Amino acid sequence: MKKVFLIGTIIFSAIFLSGCQKTNIVTCTLNKNDLENDYQMTGTYEIYTDGETVNKVITVEQIFSDNDEVLNSFEDYLKGVYNPMAENYGGYDINIKKNDDSLTSTIEIDYQKVDIEKLLVDQPAISSMVNDKNQVLLASIKASYATLGAVCE
Repeated sequence: MKKVFLIGTIIFSAIFLSGCQKTNIVTCTLNKNDLENDYQMTGTYEIYTDGETVNKVITVEQIFSDNDEVLNSFEDYLKGVYNPMAENYGGYDINIKKNDDSLTSTIEIDYQKVDIEKLLVDQPAISSMVNDKNQVLLASIKASYATLGAVCE
């Protein structure tokens, strides 16, 4: 009987502890067809969250175009945005690959490694995206992706 109680206690503890540390993933998707500017774009944005705060975001965006200037513009833009962020604040893993008719960017932002305090000093406008503990808020990230046209689950 003591063994059953001990095993039951161990199982309960394991379930309880793993439940307390569970990370949820919220997925947002984007499908954009911009004929005027000669490109199609798809995006998947995985937001890793512990409730209302975000730990990490992994974005995969693909831009398709037969126009090399369009792809070059996107490549320059992405590098111009993300490389300085990685250099100045840390926490960014950037992978941008260009092929003949497409560009794929995979960006991982680990907010637990980003120097949020320094970022807030340099870019005070993002203060509305964090709580009083300088944790990035899920609602603000979802709203940012929504402005791009992404739909979040």
